Amino acid sequence: MRKRRVEGYVAWLLSETGKRFPTFVFSGDTDMATEGLGSLTSWKGNEIILTEYSEEEWALCCQMNADFVKGSKMFEERVNRELGRDDLRDVWFIAKKGDGLFYRDIFSEKGEARQTSRQKSADFVKKGGILTKYQI
Repeated sequence: MRKRRVEGYVAWLLSETGKRFPTFVFSGDTDMATEGLGSLTSWKGNEIILTEYSEEEWALCCQMNADFVKGSKMFEERVNRELGRDDLRDVWFIAKKGDGLFYRDIFSEKGEARQTSRQKSADFVKKGGILTKYQI
């Protein structure tokens, strides 16, 4: 397993249910710097797991059709199983609408969560958030 440099920030999202939750937004000089990287957010608290998609999961997610959701669900199920958990959800970007950025809402099955703010990873951790790298 090669070690990868991971850069990005924590985005805070507002669910259609009124709950707030964090996600990690990867950044890099090129698409290759972030290719295959994924993050999972716990619906139980302010925790984010940074990891990588498997080749099969990534291939499905890159198709940007119905297989995208299948790849994402496979990613969620695999990492939850490997970590002995059931609370981690993949939060993907949906669209930019006007001046808002919208992501998958982990509290509403077909909902969209709006980004309300962002913060440095170090600040997220300083304020009690948990940010864990798993196999990267």
